[in-house]
Amino acid sequence: MVNYDGEECSSFIRQVRRKAFEAGKSRDKEWMADYAVSCFAEDALKWSVGVPPNVLEDWDTLQRALMEEYCKYRIPSVGLSGAAATPAAAPAASPGITLPTNVSTVTGYIRIVAETSEAGDYISKTVDSRFGMFLTCTELALAARVRLMPLMTCYGVQLVDFPEPYCWLGIFLVSGLEEGDRVGPETRGNLCPTSAPSSHVMGTSSKGYVGPARSNIWLFQTLDSCITNVWSDSDSTYVLQPLINLENKRILAVSNCRKYSAMWPGNKYTKARLIFEPA
Repeated sequence: MVNYDGEECSSFIRQVRRKAFEAGKSRDKEWMADYAVSCFAEDALKWSVGVPPNVLEDWDTLQRALMEEYCKYRIPSVGLSGAAATPAAAPAASPGITLPTNVSTVTGYIRIVAETSEAGDYISKTVDSRFGMFLTCTELALAARVRLMPLMTCYGVQLVDFPEPYCWLGIFLVSGLEEGDRVGPETRGNLCPTSAPSSHVMGTSSKGYVGPARSNIWLFQTLDSCITNVWSDSDSTYVLQPLINLENKRILAVSNCRKYSAMWPGNKYTKARLIFEPA
């Protein structure tokens, strides 16, 4: 990897993942980081000298830092340490990066489409006071306003009326994680306000949740305006299905609806689709 270029960065990350897979090291984050750093040259090498050493020692941390530094369009993020207390300001564009001048943003709401009207109609601008996760609502006046922000390979969903830094729609993984905090077939997450690209949730009073959170995971289907997510790790990719708890209207995201519902037979759940509705 040589230059400040978003496309080259994405290609480089894919090459590192492929090399690690071929070497049987796709679960060894230190090996992947060491291999990636050994490939740096010119601009990338100069950049690596100026970042904290821990960034270069773990592949998950390193690839997030690379995407922040090299992507042509970036959203505000927490500091490289991942601490949620005081997120760093969005960095200025690096030399050689030209931010796109034709980036379009569209403001609207996210409609809930489910098998039962009990699920609610929109993602609410109110979050659950205990877990900091989104609820559904039935009135448009109570719905969260959102703005679709095109990124390089996905979309960010900005929460228009939410205070910074927790003003991005994200998913916070809370249970069923595999080794290395990776998504597995029994993973559950909460839809919640996050900073970008990762943070802890806003306003949570729960203790012991230490799973990862991401906001740069959304895809927008132009055919039906559906918003979906793709959560990719070094060796797996999952689409987390939105799931509504009909008792308390909390919005979850799970990798296997049938298994999760069976774990909590006393609760009533329904699968949902998230549809962007322009204002």
